[in-house]
Amino acid sequence: MRQMGSSVSSKSPKDFDIRYDRRVSPEFLKHFTNGFAVPLVEMAKNAAAPLALDRCRAVLGTGHPQGVRSHGTTEGVVQSALSKATANDLVMLDREVTPSFRDQATKSRIIKACMAPLVEAVAGANVKATNRPQKFGTECDLLAVDQDGRLLAVEVKPLDAGSIAWVPAQAAMYASVLQRWIRDDAAASDGYKPREVIAGMLHQRRRLGHAPGFTVELPRSLTVTPVVALQRGASAAKKDQMLAVRDELVDAETGVPPVELYEVSITGRLTRIS
Repeated sequence: MRQMGSSVSSKSPKDFDIRYDRRVSPEFLKHFTNGFAVPLVEMAKNAAAPLALDRCRAVLGTGHPQGVRSHGTTEGVVQSALSKATANDLVMLDREVTPSFRDQATKSRIIKACMAPLVEAVAGANVKATNRPQKFGTECDLLAVDQDGRLLAVEVKPLDAGSIAWVPAQAAMYASVLQRWIRDDAAASDGYKPREVIAGMLHQRRRLGHAPGFTVELPRSLTVTPVVALQRGASAAKKDQMLAVRDELVDAETGVPPVELYEVSITGRLTRIS
């Protein structure tokens, strides 16, 4: 859910370079736990098709999720499978993760700093794949937390998404931007420190009935690990390309841990790609 209403922070927008918070106010959350939006929670947990609230034709009633036939049949299916996974070793906190920046100049500076080592790394990668990227986006597909308290910045890739060789670099970009938020906002006022934000998001997700068996003690210092979740069924050759790019990134000064690669089944089960 996107944050609505006033921020829980006492700081003004000018007091930060990069910010991320998808908690909602207690009043708004009540609509989903004991109000008119309770059916949406059930749909999100039990619907066979992927559901995004901003793609619904109608909030309640007979409306069907718009986008099921397009976005929902590709990347959205994989996102939905991961979000609805019942394993208690990790829980998804957010989809389409988009940090905010103080202004456009600040955004450009941070993106350039995060992107530069990744572009250099993929330029030198000995991989025969098309569309070698010159830039990377900042909207992370999924944000998760695992039982070790690590944040996982997840790049989701369906099989029909074209070249998958470069996706480790994209995941590293997401993680680098979020790690910058954690570093820069560590001195935020009480109520808005990154650890408090993540703990609050996890608490609200559990209030909605998601990940009821998941418990974790978040570390004082959060670490963001880049993750690729590839839809199961890719050829060995394509996975080898991803592994080669991942290895090329190890020596890049990204400020984040090495990229972890997984295959994901339609039920959300993750299998590590060595």
